[in-house]
Amino acid sequence: MVGYPIMDVRPLGGPLDYVCSLEEVVILTLNDFGLAAERIPDVIGVWVGDVKVASVGVRISRGISTHGFALNVNTDLSYFRHIVPCGMPGAVVGSIQSLLGAPVDMDLVAERLVHHFGNQLRKTMVEVEPAELGAPAGAATQA
Repeated sequence: MVGYPIMDVRPLGGPLDYVCSLEEVVILTLNDFGLAAERIPDVIGVWVGDVKVASVGVRISRGISTHGFALNVNTDLSYFRHIVPCGMPGAVVGSIQSLLGAPVDMDLVAERLVHHFGNQLRKTMVEVEPAELGAPAGAATQA
């Protein structure tokens, strides 16, 4: 699940506070599924024990963020054997599914993630139909 919020981070305390807020959104979401997620000092991302479950990478220009986070939900983890995840040799990458031992409902993960995003970043979350945003029919959108 990928989230690329485009927003002004200055009212949120700036880039570092924004990245920490994104991590906290993912941590709270994972907690909802019974996973004890956390940050590791000086390493960006979200971990459950020694397993990296989410990556965060943002670009900020003139106070406006682009890019965001990737949370491994029901991800095929075999692809990670071919890369050095986040430039961290030996890092173990996992997903909600791999940690719980069963697939997870993506809609439920999205609902919890959006809920925590709104609370953490002090935003009112409103569900809109893709057509309202000019998106193609069938596209999934949260605003």
